[in-house]
Amino acid sequence: MENNLFILHKHSLKYIAYSFLAFFLLLILDLELLAIAAFGFMLLSAYVFRNPEKSLVSYEKGALLSPVDGRVVKIEEIEDESYAYKIEVESGYFDLSILRVPLNATVEEVELFHGTRVSKKSKLFKELNEYAKLELLDKEGHKVKIIHRLERSFAPLYIDIFQGQELHKAARYGVMLNGTTTIYLPKAFKLNVNVGNQLSATETLLGYFI
Repeated sequence: MENNLFILHKHSLKYIAYSFLAFFLLLILDLELLAIAAFGFMLLSAYVFRNPEKSLVSYEKGALLSPVDGRVVKIEEIEDESYAYKIEVESGYFDLSILRVPLNATVEEVELFHGTRVSKKSKLFKELNEYAKLELLDKEGHKVKIIHRLERSFAPLYIDIFQGQELHKAARYGVMLNGTTTIYLPKAFKLNVNVGNQLSATETLLGYFI
């Protein structure tokens, strides 16, 4: 789990350093248009990896917060032994990329698959794209499953947690640039969001376990 309080996430440094080096070399070679492109990529890297502090809003017991910034595009009922609903959230380059813990819980399961980064419109999106799956269990026995799946992105999916780890609400645990997050919820859960809502990690209330 990460405690990076710097204004940029640590994974941004290599992209900024390489693009600055390219910018400097291209200027020396008098390749101005390419130098401008390299400088633009450096600014883009700084923007998408920004790492601001967020306020932790106080909610009642049993609250589940959003782990990502993005827009709710789908809410569905599902038939599953453990889960009854799923919320799908799309996060783009203009959304904050930092992933945050939605509740105080233990990591029951974590899996990271390094795959492709094709468009969500592709039929192979769910089968081949890079993803991370984690299941969290709190002390009251409430369980939530979260799947982060990358779309077209110049950076991989970063996840910094391990199985059995105790997580604290609002802590940073990874980075996802341009992807989809699916949140699976049990039947005993009262939703507080609707399709079209804009979410802010740790600031938006998804609902309550009941």
